[in-house]
Amino acid sequence: MGANHTAIYGKQAEICLALVAELDRAVVESRRSADQMLAAFYRRHREYGSRDRRFFSNAVFSWFRWRGWLQTPSREHVAAAILLDATAIPPQVEFMLENSAISRSGLNPLGPLSINAKAAGLQDLLKCGPLDNARLVPGWFPGLLYTPDPDEAANHLEACIGAFQARPPAWLRIRSDQDRELRSFLAEMEIETGNHPFMEQAVYIKGSVNRDLTQMRGAEPQDLASQCVGLCCNPRPGEQWWDACAGAGGKSLHLADLMNDDGLILATDIRPSILNQLSKRLNRNKYHCVRISLLKGSAGLPAEAALQAGPAPGQYFDGVLVDAPCSGSGTWHRSPDARWRTDADQVRNYALIQGNLLEQASARVKPGGRLVYSTCSLTALENNEQIKIFLEKHGDFKPDPVFNPLTHQQTGGQIWIWPWEWNCNGMFIAVMKKSK
Repeated sequence: MGANHTAIYGKQAEICLALVAELDRAVVESRRSADQMLAAFYRRHREYGSRDRRFFSNAVFSWFRWRGWLQTPSREHVAAAILLDATAIPPQVEFMLENSAISRSGLNPLGPLSINAKAAGLQDLLKCGPLDNARLVPGWFPGLLYTPDPDEAANHLEACIGAFQARPPAWLRIRSDQDRELRSFLAEMEIETGNHPFMEQAVYIKGSVNRDLTQMRGAEPQDLASQCVGLCCNPRPGEQWWDACAGAGGKSLHLADLMNDDGLILATDIRPSILNQLSKRLNRNKYHCVRISLLKGSAGLPAEAALQAGPAPGQYFDGVLVDAPCSGSGTWHRSPDARWRTDADQVRNYALIQGNLLEQASARVKPGGRLVYSTCSLTALENNEQIKIFLEKHGDFKPDPVFNPLTHQQTGGQIWIWPWEWNCNGMFIAVMKKSK
């Protein structure tokens, strides 16, 4: 290693250690998003190139992924977190471990190992006692996690934790009218892909790919589980739908595609900035059936207050989608810091918001229409218990049996998608029908 490289790697190591410590405090104490803080850091430091940013970002998210075993962002612990995800030893790690009790001569990357083998490797590295996998998630999570079979609760929790510790691939949804062109483009670029066996439009990318390129060729970044929500809505051309919590509009665009851009989709949210993202996506995709509406109110207001400015008075829909704000535990493998900035009180607060959203949205469903509820949370309180309470209060709604898009098996109207089953986000989907 030349002197110049030595200086560069040493400086990167010191910057990384300070950055991890700063973000750890902000995430845990102030509940700030690591993604947003990293973006702000890079805006302040435009001198860092793509390699610097890649190293810093990977180190930060490795830290939050394995924080439960390590706790304190010391030099040794940050280095250990990087090694837990690494397939080769980054030279910066050696600088982090200078003058530490850890021998640099015996270092090994632990990334390819199973979670239990990682635990054994970390014990050997840090000379510490046994490591409990349950420490990799916050203490409140096991008690609120929905478990299909109570007798298998321990195995179910272990499966969840195992899934949280590995980042899933990037999924794309190919527009039906662009299928051949995009697949040819991916083949020409020698981008390795995979398909879901029952969902032809769902493609995952093996490795990294420029999202802008795929979007220009007729694909939208959308997780496999999220694509299942649109398929469960099953909108028909000419129908009118309300996407009540549209966000950046991934599901609105999917509905438009399924409807052949024929009908009406009212996409609403209370956040102007995220609706601006949807507007740009609409312009790029040239959909005409989607109408964007900013709901009055703010994120701090109760959901019912915000929803009062939604559809026009007397406007009713063939279907309403409530992709509700939630604690997001089904995405913890993509956003590992989120588990450390979420607590049980927040889950309960989300449940109140979700109940209000269901109340307001259900009032806009036409007789015979469908109400679809989804979250990317894995807790019972935000999902099946929420639906149970709603159905007990609303006798005019009944579960609507649907086929699970991932298995083609019929369900009673509720679908749980677990992150380890299909290498995607966790998701809950409930489909209900209003009596005529």
